[in-house]
Amino acid sequence: MSLEQPCPYGLDHSFAQSFDAAVWAKAFVAHVKANPEIATDEGTMIGWFANAIMRGYDEYARQPHIVMIERARRMIEETRGRM
Repeated sequence: MSLEQPCPYGLDHSFAQSFDAAVWAKAFVAHVKANPEIATDEGTMIGWFANAIMRGYDEYARQPHIVMIERARRMIEETRGRM
């Protein structure tokens, strides 16, 4: 399911853009309160928090690329200034 599609359980997907554990935990509690039929067993918890961990990993992995892109942009601007 993409973030653009509404969740069948009515869950607000905005938490998935965060890599803050507290935001994910609050979303999980709200999700279970709104949908008590949702499983809260170990497997569900592993899936939920594995996604939170990967979101943090993805954010961290993206950072070096941002730094490299910014450095390249500055080098291009400096080179243009010398021409």
